[in-house]
Amino acid sequence: MGVKFDYCGVDYESPFSPDILADIRKAEQIVPQLPWQPNVIFLLDVLEHLDGLEVDILQVLEACCAILPPDGLVVVTIPQMYRLDRFKFKHLHYKEHKIRLRQKEWYNLLSCQLKVCKSQGVGFISVIPYLVMFHPRYEKTPALIRLFKQLREQTLEKPLLRVLDWHLSRLLGGLPFFRQWTNDVLFVCRVPSSKSEL
Repeated sequence: MGVKFDYCGVDYESPFSPDILADIRKAEQIVPQLPWQPNVIFLLDVLEHLDGLEVDILQVLEACCAILPPDGLVVVTIPQMYRLDRFKFKHLHYKEHKIRLRQKEWYNLLSCQLKVCKSQGVGFISVIPYLVMFHPRYEKTPALIRLFKQLREQTLEKPLLRVLDWHLSRLLGGLPFFRQWTNDVLFVCRVPSSKSEL
């Protein structure tokens, strides 16, 4: 039961060998290079890395709307419990994540340009290593850093736990309370045919 699709990757950094090297905030740089008009754009763990905070996110969403036809899909994943981003702890900040927002804040931002159709939490068991980071001296305590690495790189990489995590995500990830305690939140959004649809 394979899914047939064509893929075109866009990135602003050449080391990742994208199909199109462009600023993802600017549709005018991307559209002329596209081999076809896509009907889906995936922004998987992308938005939290942008430098310009909310302004940059809105520019990327505008670019998605300019590239896709009306009713085109934008699929977005955002960290929540990954590195405890949703808590915005002062003692803990993963420097690559420039933007740390809670699920509701992400939803509100996405809703400025897109119609959010569904949100789904992804990863319950994979959250466990990040719970170690609740300790305010995590980054200065070698034993906690070792525990984190052991849990993330070995214990939770076992195939059975990964399959269980997938099933838990499907079973509980759509429920509002549980969704906020997952590693990531996946948003499925549509490009509105008109602004009145938002």
